[in-house]
Amino acid sequence: ASQFVAAAQAQAEASREVIRILKLRKDSFPTPAAWGFAVLDVPSTSTHDISAGQRGFRTLMRKLHPDKAGSAAGPGLAQAAEVAREAREAIERGLSLEEPPGAPRNLQYSMLCATAGNRKFKLHWASPEVRPEAPVRRYIVAALDPAYGRPLTAAVLEPDYCEALGRFVSVEDLTSYTLAEQELQKMPSLWQQPSATFHVAAANDKGQSPWAVIQVKLGSASGAAARRRPEGGEAQNGEPAVDDPAFNKQVIRRRGPELRAWLEQQKKGPLASWLRFVNWPSLGTKDDLVSRIMFVREGVSTW
Repeated sequence: ASQFVAAAQAQAEASREVIRILKLRKDSFPTPAAWGFAVLDVPSTSTHDISAGQRGFRTLMRKLHPDKAGSAAGPGLAQAAEVAREAREAIERGLSLEEPPGAPRNLQYSMLCATAGNRKFKLHWASPEVRPEAPVRRYIVAALDPAYGRPLTAAVLEPDYCEALGRFVSVEDLTSYTLAEQELQKMPSLWQQPSATFHVAAANDKGQSPWAVIQVKLGSASGAAARRRPEGGEAQNGEPAVDDPAFNKQVIRRRGPELRAWLEQQKKGPLASWLRFVNWPSLGTKDDLVSRIMFVREGVSTW
């Protein structure tokens, strides 16, 4: 009797899956991969990567196996199985063509407490420009620690269930983060300066975006008067970011290997001057300075 009940339940489950799958229309989803995850019933609370799609496919195909589904699922069973295979391929093809996302936009801050020892402020930003081939899976928040001369990760923000809110927090909700002095005691030198530099980047399985960068006045009760810089160190009003407009123009105009090759041809003085202006350490060898400028401009570490 128990075997009969189990078989009946398996057939009923297969019938429900066939109906669910055949109702899903690919053109109702933003990307083929998103449709694929829906077909394979991968929860939105799970990481959407190729391995998750493969696990979802195996689970679904066990439900649709003819030995379990029997004849109850009707002629739609074979069609649903074929749709499942197409969904798996859409995920694998779509994610293999992914690109790193763009940088977060409009990075700003609000000072919550300016009392030394208990300073606290909130970073907030807009998500990068939406591109189907460059989805955002997580955000990385980092602080430039003067003791190390490079950004150190303060937090990695990923979709998860939030007990305080009593709901799942999606990546679209992850557009702010509160930094507290008490929670960043591992960076004591960070708070021993009149202002500090913080970075936010978007990321997915293909890589990380360039940094969005902001300077926070640690002694100010308001962030409104702070000088905010978009990624790369350009001033917000579009004016040159350093005293030497010609040098800064070349830094902004060039990218990748071309920028590095140009920087290596420059004297150490202008490199150090540019770094001082964007509140980065300017001591070290010329190679150190070139690597720091590359990191500020493109978020790529060559240390």
